[in-house]
Amino acid sequence: MNRKGRILILTGDGKGKTTSALGMAVRCAGWNKRVCILQFFKSSEYECGERLLFNKIGIEILPLGIGFSWQKTEKEQREALINALNISLKKLEENYDMIILDEILNVFSQKNIIVNDIVDEELIMNKIKEQSENKDIILTGRGCKEGFYNIADTVTEMKNIKHAYDRGIEACKCIEY
Repeated sequence: MNRKGRILILTGDGKGKTTSALGMAVRCAGWNKRVCILQFFKSSEYECGERLLFNKIGIEILPLGIGFSWQKTEKEQREALINALNISLKKLEENYDMIILDEILNVFSQKNIIVNDIVDEELIMNKIKEQSENKDIILTGRGCKEGFYNIADTVTEMKNIKHAYDRGIEACKCIEY
């Protein structure tokens, strides 16, 4: 195989998928490479540590979500996903060394809205395969579909053993955001 890039998947119900991807972004930027992170569900309405740092050090990070989706209408959710997918398809063609599609896998495992009519899974997979010829592409999220496993070079599944949320401990700065 003569590719310069790789496709990595971080999936599962455990904590650490995005955190692991962000660590790879830092490593890549440390080598003076161009990185773009597209966050499918996180909203610019909420401050988070990675955006504060990445904006300072030149890692492009775009929150494309609408925040707490369960508080939004299906129409709002669908429009946000269409926007995120369109931006991602354009960014995949740009000259980056690494692109992180944070929580993209969640798009295809949505239970509260039907996305089959707005998302062409095959188109997304083909674009990712094509663009991995010259860049690393990292996909995160729960509920990874088999088609994505098949195109990946590396797949890591995070398994939840114990989580603070289960005991009523809320998300906190520095750990979750």
